[in-house]
Amino acid sequence: MPRDFLQLASGIVTVYSFIIIFRILITWFRGFDTGGVGRFLSAIADPYLNLFRGIRFLHMGTLDFSPVLGIMLLQVLASILRYLALTGVISPLVILAAVALAIWQTVFSILVFFGILAVVRFAGILFMRGPAPGFFFVLDSILEPFTLIVRKCLPGGRNIPYPQTLAITIVFITLVCLLGIFFVEPSLYVLLGWSFAPKAGV
Repeated sequence: MPRDFLQLASGIVTVYSFIIIFRILITWFRGFDTGGVGRFLSAIADPYLNLFRGIRFLHMGTLDFSPVLGIMLLQVLASILRYLALTGVISPLVILAAVALAIWQTVFSILVFFGILAVVRFAGILFMRGPAPGFFFVLDSILEPFTLIVRKCLPGGRNIPYPQTLAITIVFITLVCLLGIFFVEPSLYVLLGWSFAPKAGV
């Protein structure tokens, strides 16, 4: 395949993944997803997203992680096409490294998202007095899958007060992100670098 075509295909897949992300974001705001732009994005993105919505283990409480799998697969495809365009070769090692990198980057984005929400909720508990506004109830419902995991992993976790559970969740997310930034991601980039190193005499 011509390398220009592969670069173009990689770009199209990347743009499509951003369209899907934008489609997901506007569903969080009432009215936006029913307008003209929302209907247009729905017609483009929903047929692909519907392929993953029936996967049960991707549903955690009120959260549906099926779009995450769809976006991750697009990232893998875009990476493979881009590397194939640059090198003209592909190997199982390259595919595995691209898949691992896409998985880590997706997990990292999710962790950062939940970490920010946890920090906001924890700050609300520390500094606000009186009844919690409705916004915090929404945050609690979003954070519930993570806080449940933390409670299940700790001895006597069910008896840990919610503020302490949030604090432990924030520490856990921070440690995992730092581990990935300093060890996991550099290792994967090195692996990809070795995979695509030009051969002698080429």
